[in-house]
Amino acid sequence: MTALVYHCMVDRQTYTDVLGSPAPADTDDVLRARIENQQPPAFWKKINVPYEQLPTPCEAPTRDLGDVLLSRRSHRPWSKQKMTAHQLSRVLADVNVPLVALRRRAEANYQQTPSALMHNRYGDVETNVIIYNVEGLAPGIYHYDPNGHGLGLIRGGDLREDVQTAFVGQARASSGSCSLLLSVVWERHLYRYANNPHGYRSMMECLGQFAQRYLIAWTSLGFETFPTPAHYPALTDSLLGTKRFEETGIYLLTAG
Repeated sequence: MTALVYHCMVDRQTYTDVLGSPAPADTDDVLRARIENQQPPAFWKKINVPYEQLPTPCEAPTRDLGDVLLSRRSHRPWSKQKMTAHQLSRVLADVNVPLVALRRRAEANYQQTPSALMHNRYGDVETNVIIYNVEGLAPGIYHYDPNGHGLGLIRGGDLREDVQTAFVGQARASSGSCSLLLSVVWERHLYRYANNPHGYRSMMECLGQFAQRYLIAWTSLGFETFPTPAHYPALTDSLLGTKRFEETGIYLLTAG
């Protein structure tokens, strides 16, 4: 259904997935009226701490994408290699290229073309980095700023036990070198979609796509991965220091 809706959008056809309902209003008109009433939420999140610039990314891997995809497996032992801050920097920089490009474009163009907000498909996603054993970085949970390629410390210390508990006791959730906890900023999401029934489904699809980018990036560097969405929301909020109806962690990706 979603593919059909996107096809209709590309061809500029009117569409609806509810029989007998009126054709939807023009996206630019709807969002223009919304912008006149209230400006969109901030495009970039920054917590009130100093952000430390990540080191220069390591050399990009040269493995063929097909080889990377075929080498992925579930429930394999962690790799034997020591993860470095340079490797983490490479993964974060590469994966967030489309997020940064789309978010900057939406920020620059939404006043003239409000529908630019709808093309900012990763605009609601934030990456939080949990360090367990990464050379060059102290253990703790950090917010990643993709616009400045830096980390802001949310909470320091060994959080393996906290992460395992928050993710329903799964030992692999916190037994790698680091985890990436993907969260969603609901204010941004609701501003764009309001009462559109496709909104939540689209958010989950985009989150899944973004998670796959991270998993492929880690695998290309020779690391094993463990993704899981199973968590206790209250405990995840506690890790991030967020309020569930404003921003909440949804998907954990561990690598090692």
